[in-house]
Amino acid sequence: MQYTDEHIAWLYVGENAIAQPVRLMYFQHALHIYQADHAAFVLKWPIYSIQSLPESNGRKCFQSNISKGFIEIPYGHPVLTALEKDIQSNRKVVTRLWHQYKPVWAISGLVLGVLLLYMGVTKTLPWVGMRLISREYEVELGQKLFDAFLEQEEVNDSATYWLQSFAKELKLSPYYPVQTFVVASEEKNAFATPGGFIVVNSALLEELDDHTSLVALLGHEAAHVNQRHGLDNLLKSASSGLFLSLFIGDGGGISSALLQQADMLRQLSYSRTLERQADELGMKMMIQQKVDPRGMVRLLKTLQEDESAEPVSFLSTHPATEERIKNAELFIKNLGKVPSEEHQKLQFTWRQIKKHI
Repeated sequence: MQYTDEHIAWLYVGENAIAQPVRLMYFQHALHIYQADHAAFVLKWPIYSIQSLPESNGRKCFQSNISKGFIEIPYGHPVLTALEKDIQSNRKVVTRLWHQYKPVWAISGLVLGVLLLYMGVTKTLPWVGMRLISREYEVELGQKLFDAFLEQEEVNDSATYWLQSFAKELKLSPYYPVQTFVVASEEKNAFATPGGFIVVNSALLEELDDHTSLVALLGHEAAHVNQRHGLDNLLKSASSGLFLSLFIGDGGGISSALLQQADMLRQLSYSRTLERQADELGMKMMIQQKVDPRGMVRLLKTLQEDESAEPVSFLSTHPATEERIKNAELFIKNLGKVPSEEHQKLQFTWRQIKKHI
């Protein structure tokens, strides 16, 4: 069939760009394309998607960015004038909007860029910090955090002396010079700073029944120290401040961002996985010292019983769930025979601690 009608356009589609005769209608700001012989609808090109191409075969050419191929429209085609007018008008609108809102686009792009950078950096900073911060600096940081914490607390010097004597009988860390302190507080809590400063509140000590529970408590906190759990939590908590310090080029602000977390030390919580790891490492330490590891179970059950009567701060950061108790009991069961010695010196020191709190 020969097509000579000026109302016929030619649509080129497919890899071989085979020409198909088509009829066109232009309405609602879109070019509607139909088969020339059957008038069956083929596709629609919205005006915003249409671009002009160089002339071909003496016809005006156009393409759409929503489909492959192009179309040739003969001069004099009824839709050509309206189509070209709207293409030009649409281009002017886009250009005008771009120039009119260019500052908005720029600011939006900047905000989005900073937001993406923030998300990336705050995720990366803790990971990098854990690998760059030396243990020596961690001890120095821990000392500063502990000093800042003590500005609002009262240390029980007598009980601290005996608690430190108690801790010296245990090999709590091969990496850090662990120091222990008793703080006069009615809050039942204990925590450790990065670098090995362990704080135990007097109210928590009053709840413990025997020396094995205290060994379990110190072993648990020492495990957090040795595994650097506190430093990791601190870096994650302070990552926003660290990002700001790096963003404005304030190197000294990095330490400040970390030190601002001093009051958050007792609220920094650990995941269930880290708590289970600290429990197991604490019990392994107890076994090595020939201290009855069932002290860990007694510690957890004591805290759980106290929680039923009144909130225990230690449980908000070290949740003593039934799951943890069962895990500790299973760990001990798998040992078979439980190694244990009397540890008269620990028992004596324990009685002195209880006497001075």
